[in-house]
Amino acid sequence: MTDIEIILINDFSSDNTLSIINELQKYDNRIKIIENREKFGKNIGTLYSRSIGVLEAKGKYILNLDGDDLFFDSDVFDTVYNEAENDNLDIVSFMNVQGVRYFINIFHMKDGFDEKFPDNYIVHQPELAYYTMFFNDNFKNVDSSIWGKLIRTEVYKKALEFLGVERYSLYSVANEDLIGLFSICNVAQSYKFIRKYGLFHFIDEKAPAFKISEEHSIQMDIFFSEILLDLSKNEYKKFSVLFLIYSKKKDYFSSNSEKIKFGLNRILKKIFKSEYISQYYKEILINEFTGLGLNLSFNN
Repeated sequence: MTDIEIILINDFSSDNTLSIINELQKYDNRIKIIENREKFGKNIGTLYSRSIGVLEAKGKYILNLDGDDLFFDSDVFDTVYNEAENDNLDIVSFMNVQGVRYFINIFHMKDGFDEKFPDNYIVHQPELAYYTMFFNDNFKNVDSSIWGKLIRTEVYKKALEFLGVERYSLYSVANEDLIGLFSICNVAQSYKFIRKYGLFHFIDEKAPAFKISEEHSIQMDIFFSEILLDLSKNEYKKFSVLFLIYSKKKDYFSSNSEKIKFGLNRILKKIFKSEYISQYYKEILINEFTGLGLNLSFNN
């Protein structure tokens, strides 16, 4: 695969990354650099940076790669491209190997793949958005990374349009893959998983995503619950309720933060006004969240 463009989003790097990229551009005109420093004057985070790159993309398909990961099998590009073309697929997902470095600097490899995921199985709407992430309404992470997937560019851009700039411009170091992929899967019509390794995913437990505050983690859970509610097909809006309850079981929703209470009240108000969420689920919410100083008296 040589007829490609390589779009690099430099989100305020503090080392010599930019000089290396500029040097590479002299030898490879497929490389395009986008400087967040020039446009925003600050670090804008992964979700927004990815979105900027996607909106600039001109190719038929997109593959995302994070700054600390790498592709290790060049054949994977031909494989996923041919799968997408032959079966007219919007998303083709492949396997990854994970390298994990713990706080005590022990590094080991593991298979970044859930064996429950069936081989060469094609999923269509309306189940697509949920099948790729959730089993049995318990929000077990199955394949919710946005990297390690070939995504049709037209679908990706439409998903960003639905998600909205006011959402993906929020700085976040948690849940950005879940938010991004869920939005894409609500637009895509077909998804296929193939059992082929092609990406090395590096997990550093010293990274910012492992150091976020409890309050920020709560805000991201609330944020994703609202995304679930706003973007879900009508019959699946119940997932916003189930995700809130799932999050609450982490025992940190007792926070007295007014910002958190404001966010919770906002999503609860939307849920209670939704005609697509049954009274059964609304009563579950009342039982779960009574006593936290929230407004649970919204009119249906």
